[in-house]
Amino acid sequence: MWSQSHPLLTPYLFDTTTPQKSPFSYFCDTSSTCSSETSCSDLSSSSSTSLYSLKVFIGGLPKGATKVQVLLNCQKYGVSDVEMQGHATGYCFVIFKSQACCQKFMRDCVTGSDDRFFYPFVQDVFCSKRNMVEVKPFKLVDARYGLSVGKATNAQTIFVGGLPRDTTAEQLAMKLEAKFGVVDEVAIDLDSSTMYPRGTAMVVFRKKSCAHRAIAAQTFAIRKLNQYRLIELKPFLEVDKQCSVCRLFCPAVFCASCSKVMCSSCFDANHIDSNHVKISRGTFYTLRR
Repeated sequence: MWSQSHPLLTPYLFDTTTPQKSPFSYFCDTSSTCSSETSCSDLSSSSSTSLYSLKVFIGGLPKGATKVQVLLNCQKYGVSDVEMQGHATGYCFVIFKSQACCQKFMRDCVTGSDDRFFYPFVQDVFCSKRNMVEVKPFKLVDARYGLSVGKATNAQTIFVGGLPRDTTAEQLAMKLEAKFGVVDEVAIDLDSSTMYPRGTAMVVFRKKSCAHRAIAAQTFAIRKLNQYRLIELKPFLEVDKQCSVCRLFCPAVFCASCSKVMCSSCFDANHIDSNHVKISRGTFYTLRR
């Protein structure tokens, strides 16, 4: 499914700042010290719906839980790192060495009645008390939705920023489709080393007018539990694009008033006495933390 991604979306599927690996090398890494009995052949024959990101969210940690305690609980599965978000937050991210290690950890989790995952966390090795912490894995199959009909153009494609990490491509497609029009394809941007969502996505609409309405809206509220999260809707801007005015290849910018894509120099030359808004790849509509 990864090799057949749309050419417009491919550059955003993986982090290009690090050397690329085949996605399947993360699933069958035999160099890790994971004690799992799951073999590469077992993983290759399993359903794609059971493949996870190597980075897993763990929430509801006991007060005062430390990185060392998390490592002690998960070291038997083969962990490469633990990202703590502070003692007061009560959550962290565990990064496994391979897909086999992650699979074994998920098999040891307890599934609740609402399909949530929990793991018995031991804070004190000298105490038998176990705290059930919540585990939120990201399924790789949830990073893609649909397939563009025919050849999609930049005018049909938008960039989505500030996306909650646990949002699936299908959920995003359904919400945007209900507001702006038919969505043909969604690709969530994944980190190249952990295959975990980076909070950005590409969305291809069926019609250009739908994409224009989304870009004009600039932001869109997504409800997560009892909170609303504002995501940013921006035009699809390529790093090296031929300008429609001067014909030179350079980073593209977008005029929100004219709905045209051009290079920054041509924008400045054609908007000397206007208050048109220039949108570039580094433009943000919401506050950045």
